[in-house]
Amino acid sequence: MLYSNDMATSGLNTSVTATSAKTGACRSCAPTVIRRSGPSISLSARRLQCAFGPDFVWIDHHISALEAWRDTGWEDPAGFRDTAHSAAWLSWHHLFAAPAPLAVTWVDKYDLWQQDAEWKTRTCPWQLIVTRRFSTPERYDLRVFSDERLLETYLRRYGQPMFAYEQQLRSREASAVQPVTLSLEDNSYRLLFLNSSLRDLQTLAAWHRRHPEIKVDGYLVGQLVPPLRWKLSLYAVEGSGIDAARIAQRFGGGGHASAAGFMLSPSDFEKHIKTFQK
Repeated sequence: MLYSNDMATSGLNTSVTATSAKTGACRSCAPTVIRRSGPSISLSARRLQCAFGPDFVWIDHHISALEAWRDTGWEDPAGFRDTAHSAAWLSWHHLFAAPAPLAVTWVDKYDLWQQDAEWKTRTCPWQLIVTRRFSTPERYDLRVFSDERLLETYLRRYGQPMFAYEQQLRSREASAVQPVTLSLEDNSYRLLFLNSSLRDLQTLAAWHRRHPEIKVDGYLVGQLVPPLRWKLSLYAVEGSGIDAARIAQRFGGGGHASAAGFMLSPSDFEKHIKTFQK
């Protein structure tokens, strides 16, 4: 099974084993391959499709990866490709006939940024549990798929306190928000930038609501990671018209029109990203 995994994707996506496209039976001996989305995803998928034939399954939700495959003209492999759901949700529906449990539904809502009434009490706290407490397959507690009482216990004991602490971090890091310009050969974009390990747009969006006079096209969140690379997440501001996936592809990344990721060396970061006056 091949599925694309972006920076915001939950660790639950990596728990899925490869399956047979014919029977849907679990095949733990077959490969699970994870690649970052972008043009290279189609080449990885094509090699595995040729190697494993009808047993190859590709699950993906990144528009950049789907467009890259479509542009090749190759026949579509088995699996689910749908930009309207997360890879976790698509994987569940490929493997099981039962409706997705809350543990998967909340991951799906987080990945699609569906900020409903459960956003702060369920969706975000659960995402923190998945990415921090269940950070590796050995630490997963698969009972949460069937035991909603246990799921609530995890939320109350771990997720909600972690979310409260994260909110404190966001209030402190708001002072570090910088207006920047991302310059390409044929265009430039005004963004709000934050060097943060939290890796999402919430701090920037809240800051922007307090400063509506500053007009920007999107939000850029970055973190310098070994070996000296900027790991960046780009989010389009609603109504701006920018395509985050297209911009990310220019740097070898990809994702969705509204959110995408890419990497830059420190020298390229300095070349393409400059601060501008508020």
